[in-house]
Amino acid sequence: MSHGRNRVVCATGSPPVVACGKEGPLAARAIVLAACLISQLHAIEARPTKAEDIRAAMTRAHELRKKASGFNPLVTQTHALLLKSLDERCGHAIVRIEKSTESGGGYRLDEQFKAAMDDGVQSVVIDYSGSYALDAGLGLVSGECTYQFDNMKNDGTRQKILHSAKMKVKNDKIEWEATEKADGDKEILKLETKPVDLHGVIPIPRSALVAFMALAGSRPDFKPNVKEAWCLPVLDVDWEQNTLSIEPAWVSADEPIPAFSKNAPPKGTALQMRVRMLIGEVTDKGLEVETPVPELWHNPQVWALDEKFRPLAHPIPDDVRIHVEPIEPEKLKTDVPLDLGKIASAMKSAVEKAEKDMGSAKRNDKGDKK
Repeated sequence: MSHGRNRVVCATGSPPVVACGKEGPLAARAIVLAACLISQLHAIEARPTKAEDIRAAMTRAHELRKKASGFNPLVTQTHALLLKSLDERCGHAIVRIEKSTESGGGYRLDEQFKAAMDDGVQSVVIDYSGSYALDAGLGLVSGECTYQFDNMKNDGTRQKILHSAKMKVKNDKIEWEATEKADGDKEILKLETKPVDLHGVIPIPRSALVAFMALAGSRPDFKPNVKEAWCLPVLDVDWEQNTLSIEPAWVSADEPIPAFSKNAPPKGTALQMRVRMLIGEVTDKGLEVETPVPELWHNPQVWALDEKFRPLAHPIPDDVRIHVEPIEPEKLKTDVPLDLGKIASAMKSAVEKAEKDMGSAKRNDKGDKK
């Protein structure tokens, strides 16, 4: 599951400028030494600029998944989160990966996502569920998912639309079909779809990326190292279920930032997983990946994982109106009604707060430059 990007700043660049005031030179020296310690703990995650660097990361991912021949208990896990706008709940998400009851040593991935959003013109409630059969290397075998959109405009009009999709990997292709039904329609509309040629590429669902890290971490010689990243194909279906795409994801693992850093992850974090969605596509030569530009590279999604590779913190959404909070799956109540009026008010206030904070930051920046 992925609903935004996260930015974590490590002290691996230039040393900080320290003013020796009341704290004195010893305190200043301690700060410099702390920054140096962080630099030593964290390898610089260099952006791949050569095709061979990308191929090496793809090979590592391919070999890792190829060696996964049986059930791995670390892969099976359930994690959940709440979506909030300020203090108002506006949704939730839950992902569950279990051992498949079918033969083949694979897994079953179930996911649910519900959110209410308001842009001042209309409110929309999105209700999604998906279920996928995966092989031992987390590759897609089959799956089906549905999205229901409940759109409510300020003028009082309302429309519900249900999108559904089914897919199956067969003969080195993803064969799939999609349907759509809106309120008032007498029949279900079957959308036009075409099989997706895989050319030997076996994609994994985006929500299985944390499970992939568990798969990687189960090796006896595993140690978080950003220089040994993986590049693997990720399956994505758009919200209207009429486009199915396979995109490359760059996945890396690093030691957690020390506790004295303001960007430190939650207590109990064993490693941090970073994900960057790159540009690429499946061709007759397999998965082809473009060299990532700096804009893509320097804004990764970041998960804090515990020693059993369960998320303790999720990426921060791009949308200033919402934030996420992890919650224990057994404590998540999925039937809690969402108050659209309170959500609309909270989102408006969140935007106003973000604009005010941005204005203050710009004024402070100008003051610093003077």
